[in-house]
Amino acid sequence: MKTWRWILFAAFAAAAIIVVGSSLLEAQGRLETPWLGSLSARLADRRWGPPGGYLFVEANPFVDSLAGLLSQYLVGVLILFTVPRHVRRLSEALKGGTRPLLRFLVTGILLAAALVALVLLTAFYVHLFPLPIVLVFTYLLAALGGVVAIEYEVGRDLLRRGGWPQASPLLALAVGCVLVFAATRIPYLGPYLLALAWMTGAGLVLATRLGSGGPWSLAALREDRQA
Repeated sequence: MKTWRWILFAAFAAAAIIVVGSSLLEAQGRLETPWLGSLSARLADRRWGPPGGYLFVEANPFVDSLAGLLSQYLVGVLILFTVPRHVRRLSEALKGGTRPLLRFLVTGILLAAALVALVLLTAFYVHLFPLPIVLVFTYLLAALGGVVAIEYEVGRDLLRRGGWPQASPLLALAVGCVLVFAATRIPYLGPYLLALAWMTGAGLVLATRLGSGGPWSLAALREDRQA
């Protein structure tokens, strides 16, 4: 138990070093995040305001990191309160070591490939134009829910091993959120870890039938025909 507490403290220390270090490198111009990028970085070269008066916004990677972590946690809190049972089923599906994670990752990759193929096919039909947008939005929403479940399960498992099995779900989410966020901020490796997390989350949601716990089946249609 004490060993796992030290592991948890060390993980938090490493997460802090990664976030602060990556923000410092970004502030010095020695590192550029190749994913979406920060809002302040996109606004850094823009000036606006009333005629004769301009407001200049400078990029601050440290503020961006803190805002990103806070927003990620708040979105997770919203999902926990909105669909708590679904999150619990998703987190329970992650038990069993790395094998379930690999299975969900493969499922997410196949789902993304199928989505790309479907988007390419619908490009030939004008009346299906809105469908790719809806599918991409649905995929991202499913991936977000899956990532929140992963963060919750990581935090819950670490707290349980550290001797806090009755810790609040919000605390478990906070622990997992910090660790996952720090992993996505690792220089050069972070974007790939972010993509893996999102594809794993999407595969988790699909494999668990949107967190309902039941299998994908057409049995209900067969029962209607027999009736």
